[in-house]
Amino acid sequence: MIRVTAMPPWTTKGALTKYFENERKSGGGNIEKMDFYGNQAVITFENPEVIETVLARGHRLQGADLEVKEFTQSSPTIPLPMSTLSQAKADQHTMLGSAKEVRLVLIGKTGSGKSATGNTILGRKAFSSKLSMGSITKKCCFKRAQRFGKDIIVVDTPGLFDTSISNEETMKEATKCIELCLPGPHAIILVISFGRFTKEEQDTVTSFSEIFGQGMFNHMIVVFTRGDDLKRTGTTLQECVEDTPELKDILEKCGHRCLAFDNTQSDEFREKDAMNLIKEVEKIISAHEGNYYTNDMLVQAEKEYQRRIKEVVDEKNREIEKATREIAHLRQQNEMLEELEKRYRAKLYSLREQNRREIEEEKRQAYRSKSGSSCNIQ
Repeated sequence: MIRVTAMPPWTTKGALTKYFENERKSGGGNIEKMDFYGNQAVITFENPEVIETVLARGHRLQGADLEVKEFTQSSPTIPLPMSTLSQAKADQHTMLGSAKEVRLVLIGKTGSGKSATGNTILGRKAFSSKLSMGSITKKCCFKRAQRFGKDIIVVDTPGLFDTSISNEETMKEATKCIELCLPGPHAIILVISFGRFTKEEQDTVTSFSEIFGQGMFNHMIVVFTRGDDLKRTGTTLQECVEDTPELKDILEKCGHRCLAFDNTQSDEFREKDAMNLIKEVEKIISAHEGNYYTNDMLVQAEKEYQRRIKEVVDEKNREIEKATREIAHLRQQNEMLEELEKRYRAKLYSLREQNRREIEEEKRQAYRSKSGSSCNIQ
C-alpha cells in the first residue's frame, strides 16, 4: 500500500485513480482499494510489486507535487472514517473547492495581453509577459495567490494565431486548462486588446466556443486590455462595443460582462482593476449557486463539436458523391456524343464517297456519250 498526501484541495478520487492506474505516468497499475479522505489517500494495488516503481518516481497531479510513501500497519495512522454526514460535507468541499476559492481561465489571441492580465489579477509577476511577435505561453500555466480574502487560481492558456504553432495544437493544449483547475473554473476570461476587433479576434471566440461549447458564455467575462487607450481617446467602453456588431453579439451572449484593464498602470490602479474583476466573478458564482464550468461540460461540448464536424463531413461527402454521379453522367453523355459523332462522320464519309462515285459515273457516261456521237459523224 502507499499513502498519498499534499494533494490540492480540488483533487477528486476519480482523478487520483486515473493517475495511479496509468502505468506510464505513475508506474502504478490497477487499484484494488482506495481509502480517500479529501486531503490524503491510502491506495492498495492489485499487484504489490508496482509499489517499488511508484515510490521511485516523483509525482505531480493537477499542478501540485504529491507526497507518496509506503504505508504499512506500523505507519502512522490516518484519520478514521467520518460520519456519513461529515464525509458528505468533506466530499462536497473537495468537489466544490473552498468557498473562498476563485478559479479563473484566461483565453484569447496571441498578443492580447493574457499573461499581463493574469499578473494583474494575482498582484505579482506570476506569468512571463513581454512584447513579442509570438505567444510567450506555449503550455497551460497554473498560478495562485491570496488576494481580497480569496484563494485565487489563474490558468493561462496559449494564444491562438501564433506563428510558431498551429491553432489545432493550441486548442488541444487549451483544453487541459480544465484539468489544471479542477473541479472547474468559476469564470473564463476572454482577453481582447482594445482597438479594432479583427477577424482573428472573432475567430478566436468561435474556436473556443466550438471546443468549450455555448455553455462557456454563462461563465465568461470579457477583459479589454490597453485601457489607457480608452482614456487617451476619450472613448467609453460602451461606445467601443456599440461600434462593433460582432463584439456586441459576443457580449450579449455573456450577459454584457466586460471590464477594461490597464496592465501598465501602478500597483494601486491594477489592484482596483483586479478587484473589479473578482466582484464580477462573485456575481457569476452567485448566479450559478456556486457551480462552475466542469469537465463534463467540456466532454459534452466535444461530443457536440464532433457531431457537428461529422454533419459537415457527411454533407461534404454527399456533395462529392453527387458531383461524382454528375461527372459520371456527363462522361457517359460525352461518350454517347462521341459515338454519335463517330457514326455521323462515318455516315457523312459514306455519303461523300457515294456522291463522288455517282459524279464520276455520270462523267464517264457523259464521256462515252460524247465519244459515240463523234464516231457517228465520221
